[in-house]
Amino acid sequence: MSIFFYVNFLHSDYLDYIYEDRNPSYNSFGVAGLIQTPSAEILGEANLHFVLNKNDIYKLGTLTIAPFDWMEASYFYYRPSDLLWAGPLSKGLYLDKGFNVKINYQPKFKYAPKVAIGMNDFAGHSLFSREYIVATQAIKNFKFNLGIGWGAFAQQKNYKNPLEFLGDRFSERGDLYNKDYGVGGNFSTDLWFTGPVGIFGGTEISIPYAKGMKFKIEYDPFDYMDFSCCGGGTSPESMYLRSKDSNINYGLSFPAFSENLTFDISYIKGNTINFTVAFGGNFSNSFFQKPKYKRVKPTITAKDKTKKTFYIDLLKNLNRKGLYLQSADLDSENDLDITISNSTYRSHIRSSSYAADTALSVADEFDIDVKKIQITHLNADMELSKISYLTKSFDNPKHIELIKKDTEILNNDVNGYKSHEFVPNVKFPSFHYGWTPAMVNHIGSPEKFLFAGAVIRADTQLQFSRRLMLSTNFAFDLGNNFDEKVSDPGSQLQNVRTEIVRYLQEGDKYIPLMQLDYIWPISRDINAKISSGILERMYGGVGGEIIYKPLDRNFAIGAELYHVKQRDFDQLFDFKEYETETGHVNFKYQFNQGVILNLSYGKYLAQDVGYTFDLSRRTKSGFRAGFWFTRTDVSFEEFGEGSFDKGFYFQIPVDLFLRKHRGAYTNFRLRPLTRDGGQKLNQGKRLNGMLMNTQHINFRNQWSDFLD
Repeated sequence: MSIFFYVNFLHSDYLDYIYEDRNPSYNSFGVAGLIQTPSAEILGEANLHFVLNKNDIYKLGTLTIAPFDWMEASYFYYRPSDLLWAGPLSKGLYLDKGFNVKINYQPKFKYAPKVAIGMNDFAGHSLFSREYIVATQAIKNFKFNLGIGWGAFAQQKNYKNPLEFLGDRFSERGDLYNKDYGVGGNFSTDLWFTGPVGIFGGTEISIPYAKGMKFKIEYDPFDYMDFSCCGGGTSPESMYLRSKDSNINYGLSFPAFSENLTFDISYIKGNTINFTVAFGGNFSNSFFQKPKYKRVKPTITAKDKTKKTFYIDLLKNLNRKGLYLQSADLDSENDLDITISNSTYRSHIRSSSYAADTALSVADEFDIDVKKIQITHLNADMELSKISYLTKSFDNPKHIELIKKDTEILNNDVNGYKSHEFVPNVKFPSFHYGWTPAMVNHIGSPEKFLFAGAVIRADTQLQFSRRLMLSTNFAFDLGNNFDEKVSDPGSQLQNVRTEIVRYLQEGDKYIPLMQLDYIWPISRDINAKISSGILERMYGGVGGEIIYKPLDRNFAIGAELYHVKQRDFDQLFDFKEYETETGHVNFKYQFNQGVILNLSYGKYLAQDVGYTFDLSRRTKSGFRAGFWFTRTDVSFEEFGEGSFDKGFYFQIPVDLFLRKHRGAYTNFRLRPLTRDGGQKLNQGKRLNGMLMNTQHINFRNQWSDFLD
């Protein structure tokens, strides 16, 4: 048996050497596959890619995310070169958008193929509407795909739907432009897996010693006079551009410069050259190796080894590492309790183990035999995690399972650190500032896909006490093309968001935030915050929130209520007439697999009432991807195009791109359309975000960070 495994190991390395980069690649539509058709493969958890495609018929831009190894989701924009938007002079202005999803399964039997089920453009008036089941079998450097598909897959040659035994509704496919889909944006469930089916398939061949180059060939089942057609109508060029001379597509895929950038060039439908570029990467690990923790002899400045001088040298050594000491207490049993403030490390196991090891090194220099050490993290007078280590854990830091067994994560206290023997004096008020370049954008307009600009932002914080602080952002416009965009809210509701273009156009020097916060730790598990001032770019007001977040549970419950007034377009200190109350009751639940569910119910900015459903996945690296939708008492017709508010987002830890640790994140959030229904206040510094690492489940994936 051991010989068998040894041979397989050598065989795997041998193939990896000859056929470098046998990972899946993306097709024209940003779905893992061949050229125009999908495969059963997925690039893997925490993959994020932008896929751009261009040929004579259309341009496609797709953002594809894999929150799990077995799931891939994407959002695309489609701009055909030949279709009309609003009359004969609007050729090339038509813009469509949609969502794709694919789920796959790898059977336990080694030689069985991967199988996937997927849906492309599955909502509303879907020009690409299609569903499929596909199998992929890999044999050395060959990957064979074979699948059946509904919708667009059955446009040329089709067969009886094998699902007809489930009911007559599966025998025929409905009309994409049925009035039941109203103003678009609804899930077209009546169409899914209905009507006749078509067959598709193909092969991908990894070329030996070609540094990841692949040859692809496939059977193309699409009728391009129907597929991705016809928007506001065809133009005289459509018949020529969309004609098809062959059902066989073939092409090459090859990485350029690095595995994070891939080019595809192919020949489709017998008469058209097709280009695809995929740029992105896997965010399950850092792109750069960070230096490992090294135990360094502490710097001791004390001449007399007393408890007071121990505290002072402890303060200096911790502060030097960005672990700012807030309090310390060494009791008669030589148990050491310290409180730190940390903005450098996202993982509290990492920061607490670094702080504990540093403290033990200082204690050794003072001949103090510490038995147990407890590290508490503090954020704005709120005690977060309290981690209690046995000192023997630091003798063998690689024995993680034993360390987990010996370590306790305890309930925090309300201002327990203030009773410690050593509490350094912090001088208030304190002032902090920094300069940050930033991008602002407006995506998805028919007249131009992207309107964007650059600003330089001054971020300041004036802290009057641990609980009271004023946060201000000043933004200075460096340049943009927003003046090319016409502001046209076109909404039946109060324009609470649809006038965003006016805000983008008229704010050359503006104040996105000037918020005064008072933090109030009520009990171990309950915290509150009162805020007033300029709360976001479009609104100012006053209000507060409260949250219950118990240590030994996976849920949090909170509520918020604000009275807000809409700001003037110049975004300085003037306001418009519209004002309202907005507030929600919020529920959050974290599942063991990193899945996070957020539900909220309440009143939105346009005074509509309803709920928001938000589902996301956070990987071990901190990468998070999710989607949301909101349904309120506003009808689909009153809401307008899109029917209801929805979108997706992802969050990437900044230090994945750095050679050192950093606690910040970069965020991206996109909704297909900006409408007025279902709009929340974009209030900064929410309590839930300030209370990170306060529940047992938050530490599940952090133990490998111990003295790492």
